[in-house]
Amino acid sequence: MICSVVANEEVSALQSWYNAGVDFNLADYNGRTALHVAVAHGRTEHVTYLLAHGANPGAVDIDSLTPLDEAQKQCLTDIIAQLKIARNNTPSC
Repeated sequence: MICSVVANEEVSALQSWYNAGVDFNLADYNGRTALHVAVAHGRTEHVTYLLAHGANPGAVDIDSLTPLDEAQKQCLTDIIAQLKIARNNTPSC
């Protein structure tokens, strides 16, 4: 459900999911998280929100791809920059 919200609704819809305690790192059957989907759809505001609310920028899907891999494939420079910053700020342990 959260992946559908990210793909089809305004970023404000994520607030109710966050308030309900949804883990933004849950993955679908392909291992894609909400962050993967937001990147795939070029939803910069969604990426910003998800990263600010605990989404893992290093999440790996079934094809061993991260959200950054998807952003680079599509040449989404603003999202690439966000993901690189978030990845560098993620604790290693």
